[in-house]
Amino acid sequence: MDKPQISPEIFQVSPRDNLILLAGRVWDGISTQLLGPTAIYIEAGRIARLEQWPRQDIPGNTDDHYQYLTNSSARVLDFSHLTLLPGLIDCHIHLALDGIDFQQAAAQWECPEALGARLSAELQHYLSRGVLVVRDGGDRPGIAFRTAQAVQEGKLSGPRILASGQAIVRKGKYGSFLGGGVTSPEEAGKVIEQLAAQGVSQIKIVTSGIVSFSEYGKVGPLQFNPNELRSMVDFAHRLGLRVMAHASSEEAVATCLQAGVDSIEHGYFLSSESFRAMAYYGVAWVPTVVPVANQVLKPGCRAGYTPRQVEVISRTYREHQQKLHQAHHLGVPLAIGTDAGAGGVLHGYAHLEEMQLFSEAGLANVAILQAATSRAAKVLGLEKEYGTIAPGKAPCLLGVSVNPLEDLNFVNAIQMIVLPQSSNQA
Repeated sequence: MDKPQISPEIFQVSPRDNLILLAGRVWDGISTQLLGPTAIYIEAGRIARLEQWPRQDIPGNTDDHYQYLTNSSARVLDFSHLTLLPGLIDCHIHLALDGIDFQQAAAQWECPEALGARLSAELQHYLSRGVLVVRDGGDRPGIAFRTAQAVQEGKLSGPRILASGQAIVRKGKYGSFLGGGVTSPEEAGKVIEQLAAQGVSQIKIVTSGIVSFSEYGKVGPLQFNPNELRSMVDFAHRLGLRVMAHASSEEAVATCLQAGVDSIEHGYFLSSESFRAMAYYGVAWVPTVVPVANQVLKPGCRAGYTPRQVEVISRTYREHQQKLHQAHHLGVPLAIGTDAGAGGVLHGYAHLEEMQLFSEAGLANVAILQAATSRAAKVLGLEKEYGTIAPGKAPCLLGVSVNPLEDLNFVNAIQMIVLPQSSNQA
C-alpha cells in the first residue's frame, strides 16, 4: 500500500475569513488545460473571484508584493509553487466496513473504542489522499451517519460525509448489513420518512443482489418490481432526497431507470440501450470497478479464489472497463466511487486505484478528474458548493507539485489542503 510522500498542510477557512491564494497554476474542475498564475480571492469564507496573477509585474516578494495584489487587509497565502485543483470526491463508500475483514469490522460495531480509532484513522486517509467529500451507502447500525455528524460538529477531523443512514433492502435478500429490511413499499416509505427526519443526505436502495465470482454474468435477483421501486423513489423525491441505487444487472438497471433513480451504483453487464437511456435522462453511473478488480489484482485477495474464479472475476472486471469506455462515449454522466470498505478496497487509498482503472479503460485524465470533481459533485447535488474552483463555491482545494492532467499520481504529491470550516465550528 503506497503512502503519500508528503504530509499535507491543512488550512481551514472560516466563514469570516478573507484570503487571497496565490496559485502557480489552477485546474478549475472542468477545463482541458491549466490556468496560468492565478489569484483566488476568498471573501467571507467563499471563493469570490479568480484573477490572473502576472508574477513578472509584481515588484519583489515582500509585504509590498502582497499590498500590490490586495490593496486590502486580506491575508495572502503563497502557493505559487503549486497547482491548485478542487478536492476529490468519492461517491460510494461504506465507513462501517474496513476493506480487510468483514467479520472483524462487524465485531467492532459493538466495541466503540476500537471502532472510533479505526474511523479516525480512515478519515485521515481520505484527507491525506485529497478526498475531501464522500458519500456513504449505508449500514444497519447507522455508524456512517453518526460519523458524519461528528465531523460536522468538529468532533472528528475528516472529509465531508453524505450519509444514507440505513439502506432500503428487501427483507431476506442481499444487504442485511446495510439495513434492517422491508417487506413492502409501505414499510419502505416509513423507513424513508424516518431517515429523512434524522437528516440523512440521500436514500440508498438495494435493487439487486451482487455479481457472482463463480459463474460469469450471474447476478443476484431483483429485489423490487418497477411499481414498488417507483413508489419508493417518488416518496424520497417528495421529501427532497436523491436516490442512489445498488443495481448490478441489466434487469435491475432497467427497473431503476423506469423508477427514476438519480444514480446507478455498480451496474455490471449493461447494454447500449441502458447507456443511451442513462445519457438521455441524465442518470449518473458510479461503476465502482475497483471492488471486483482488486479481487484478482491484489495478491492477498486473489489467493482466496480458485483458478476458475480468478478467470471469472478477471473477465467480469475487464468487460466492465469496456462498458465504461462505451458509456463515456455515449455521454453517460460518470462519477468516481470506490465501494471502499468492501473486501480489498481500503478507505482513501482506493480512490487512486479507481482512477487508474478508468485510465486503463481508455478515458483521458481530464475526463477522469472531472468524474472525481465537478461531475461527482453534481451526482451528489453539491454542484453549487464543490467540484469546481469558481465564484460562490466553498474553498475545498488541493495544492499539488505536479500537473494533475498529466499524472494521476498527483495524489502522492499533495502538499496543501484547503477546507471550509463547518458552521458548527465557526
